[in-house]
Amino acid sequence: MAEILIGTSGYSYHEWVGPVYPEGTKQKDYLPCYAGLFPTVELNFSYYKMPEAKNLSKMLIDGGPNLTFAIKAHQTLTHKIDSNNWEENAKTYLTAIEPMLEAKRLEAVLFQFPYSFQYSDDNRRYLDKLLKYFKGVPAAAKDLMAQSPAPDIAVKGTTRLRDIIKCYLYFLTNTKNISIILFIFRI
Repeated sequence: MAEILIGTSGYSYHEWVGPVYPEGTKQKDYLPCYAGLFPTVELNFSYYKMPEAKNLSKMLIDGGPNLTFAIKAHQTLTHKIDSNNWEENAKTYLTAIEPMLEAKRLEAVLFQFPYSFQYSDDNRRYLDKLLKYFKGVPAAAKDLMAQSPAPDIAVKGTTRLRDIIKCYLYFLTNTKNISIILFIFRI
């Protein structure tokens, strides 16, 4: 039977003091408080700022012995891909997440590609190289897609959905260590 872990996207929200964290909770105590409520958390900062091993090691300590993590891939691997530098960026990223891998507390690296990442030969080749580079690392392909009832937008959404499914089927057929997270909602 599958295990379902429920967590949130992020944990460092000042507006959670009171409703979620006890009144007076300091920012440095958010993660320990969070770990008392949820078994896992998605880290988003890593999309904007390349993570560092020392910071992730501290999160392992602050989160206590059981909190697990899903961490978003840096934008240079999903949105701002430079064919000349992506491998160096991937190496830097892999070095940073090593403490979580060693502690066996990394649930997944979340590869969330932009709307513009369509199913094409170049993108398929890139996915192939990326998956080989991240071999052995738990990964998830994540997409957030809105579907509108307007016919012209719905057609574009349907086309996009086909492209998403093609890309993710490529992920699934080329690795056994990946999950697909696909949210489809209506506006």
